[in-house]
Amino acid sequence: MSYTVYLQKFKNGDPDNIPFDELEKILSSYGIIEKGYSELEFVSNVGEMFEEATFIGNLEDGISGICFNKPSLNDKFSLLIFDLLKIRNTCFFGTDLKFVNSRYEMKTHLPQSLIISIQEEPKVISNAIDNWQLR
Repeated sequence: MSYTVYLQKFKNGDPDNIPFDELEKILSSYGIIEKGYSELEFVSNVGEMFEEATFIGNLEDGISGICFNKPSLNDKFSLLIFDLLKIRNTCFFGTDLKFVNSRYEMKTHLPQSLIISIQEEPKVISNAIDNWQLR
């Protein structure tokens, strides 16, 4: 069974673009961004964190988020996500919408459809170990 988690940026209820240089600066500590078969991909250089990571968007139109397929429940992945959540208005959630985590208050930025669908209130986290509800 596969599971996917997302890091997404929103502004006033709509997807918003992450400045690519800000994204690349954070990701460079953990791996490299490269052109995959049909899209941009992130390849980890710090060990097993996920099976595959792809970007939502593209360089021309902008990147609004990252999909992490089959993520590993380990400290490295939690720290990666926590570091990415430094980017204002980003949040972290799974396909089942059991949780939505951010380092900042997001209620005014999340889409109404997401707010209605999540199982718990969005949570503002202050450290990497709070990153994932499954811990």
